[in-house]
Amino acid sequence: MKIHNNTIHRSAKTISSRLIYAAIFSLIVLTACDNTVQAPYVYKSNLEFTTGKAEFYGNYFANYQNNNNVISLSLYSDSLLINNKTSVGQHLNFDNIFIPAADSILPEGTYKNDTTGNSFTFIAGTKIIANGYYQTVGAILNYWEPLPKNSTSKLITDGTFTVSYNSNHLPTFTLNLTTDDKLKISGTFVGKINYTSAIIKKTKRK
Repeated sequence: MKIHNNTIHRSAKTISSRLIYAAIFSLIVLTACDNTVQAPYVYKSNLEFTTGKAEFYGNYFANYQNNNNVISLSLYSDSLLINNKTSVGQHLNFDNIFIPAADSILPEGTYKNDTTGNSFTFIAGTKIIANGYYQTVGAILNYWEPLPKNSTSKLITDGTFTVSYNSNHLPTFTLNLTTDDKLKISGTFVGKINYTSAIIKKTKRK
């Protein structure tokens, strides 16, 4: 059977067209894959803390006519070491918690976010510029995630926490907080808080 040249040309043209269509389709698929929107990373919002420490600063803001005492508080999940050699977990820190002048540890009560410096209040997290660099101060929740790129710090901008004591004088903390990206945080801590003092004691000269 004799095959005409125009038949060969049509066959070649068909094959060429198919290759072009295949290449275009592959490019479309690859482009679609590249433009795939990844779901946002979900951070844990129901937290359980197992270790706590606090530092007593006395009437730290006395020069600003505020004689309430100030305490900083740090709570750690069970996978984090208290010496800050972190692995994976959460660390909640309050820089400034105001308590009555007669107290040196956190008394029972509900503490709320407030800028007044009144007793039973804490200062929310914020960013400031110090020495030309941004720093986060106030109440902050740090996430240490399995992938370092997902580790982050969130500012605590609102909410409350409640402190109560049992018959053995062990505190229970119940936390209901909100971060700067509107994440609702609930959490608990039950156990001993290790208190230290940041006040330098003055010794009398002989």
